[in-house]
Amino acid sequence: MEGVGRGITGDAARPRPVGTAAAWVRRLFERRGLCPDERRLFWYGQHLEQFLRWYRKGSDPASLGDLQAGYVRELDTTQPPLPAWQMAQIRQALDAFAQDWRGRMREVLRVRHYASRATSRG
Repeated sequence: MEGVGRGITGDAARPRPVGTAAAWVRRLFERRGLCPDERRLFWYGQHLEQFLRWYRKGSDPASLGDLQAGYVRELDTTQPPLPAWQMAQIRQALDAFAQDWRGRMREVLRVRHYASRATSRG
């Protein structure tokens, strides 16, 4: 289907017009209280999807921070080099992703902690 992109992580079944951000990217930035304009949101999503594809291609399991650093290090060595503004945009997208991930993991751990305390009380 021409002019239609596909998202990832649950959005694959819903086509979206080219140039619009995937719903999961929009939710990620909204949870962080960030409201970039549509164009920037679209490009943040593109960078995050590239990062996730890079990870799935065979990156060794590591902490999210190590994965981010490895990805940025690899991008730093591309020829021709990426412009500084684009590297800054990639870092911003990765930072928002990491902050959201850490926040969601804290919530999961908090829920598990309270659930285990409730079951231990019997």
